[in-house]
Amino acid sequence: MRGSLSLYLKKRMVKEFVWSVALYGSETWTLQKEDIRRLEVFEIWIWRRMMKVPWTEHKTNEEVLKIVETERKIMDTVRSRQKRWLGHILRYDTIR
Repeated sequence: MRGSLSLYLKKRMVKEFVWSVALYGSETWTLQKEDIRRLEVFEIWIWRRMMKVPWTEHKTNEEVLKIVETERKIMDTVRSRQKRWLGHILRYDTIR
């Protein structure tokens, strides 16, 4: 297929352009169960859009993740950002 992007490049673009905007300020979020669920739903929705998988195909979320060759990672990304931010906050007093 002429002009199509590789799966690797598509995933990279989603992580760089979509997740960076969607997770802006996530370091300071206090997440409830409903918030976590919505983030996970958003992640699958993005992968479905990227691979052009319509809802009418009745593919499960696990099938979509297999197509994309990835696992759920959005919450791992949020948690790692929160830990990194917490490290900066804890070191703040030692700098002054």
